[in-house]
Amino acid sequence: MVAIVVLMTGGMFALISQTNIRDQSAALAEAVAPADWVRGNADATLTLVEYSDFECPACAAHEPNVQNLLAASDDRLALVYRHFPLPQHKHARSAAAAAEAAGKQGKFWEMHDMIFDGQRDWTPLSEEDGTKIFDSYASTLGLDVSQYEKDFSSDEVTEKIERDRMSGVRSRVDATPTFFLNGKKVKDPYAAVKDALAQ
Repeated sequence: MVAIVVLMTGGMFALISQTNIRDQSAALAEAVAPADWVRGNADATLTLVEYSDFECPACAAHEPNVQNLLAASDDRLALVYRHFPLPQHKHARSAAAAAEAAGKQGKFWEMHDMIFDGQRDWTPLSEEDGTKIFDSYASTLGLDVSQYEKDFSSDEVTEKIERDRMSGVRSRVDATPTFFLNGKKVKDPYAAVKDALAQ
């Protein structure tokens, strides 16, 4: 009987521990900072943080809905984009570097949109050819391509992507896209934002 009690107690402890882990995963580990990319009203009462991977088909599929939320929010919503490149996606880090390099010249969101819009074009390519596609986007956006290429390979860009990824790890992100509304993880960001806007 004592052994059963010990096992039950151990089981209860394990359950409590797992619940605590899940509770931790429901909170954003790092607040929005000046280095984050923000779309919409930076002073909005609602902030939606998205951890995303440019090569993730689900992330691309979510983009129109996220844009619709921003358009319907009457400046009450800010979208924060953070990189969470998945290891199985060979272009994910290069795509993130392309967006960051474009951001150095004030065109992060324009590159962000082009990368997602062209996802089906560059995903099947080799890493080298995928990078050439991103280079062509830089030209289309009118960037200083020489500077873009330097920034693309810079330590600063590499470190920014890794900081984003690690903030996701600390927030218990394990899939993309993952959303946090005002610091709390939400399974359905569209319903959560609409409910919040209705209040």
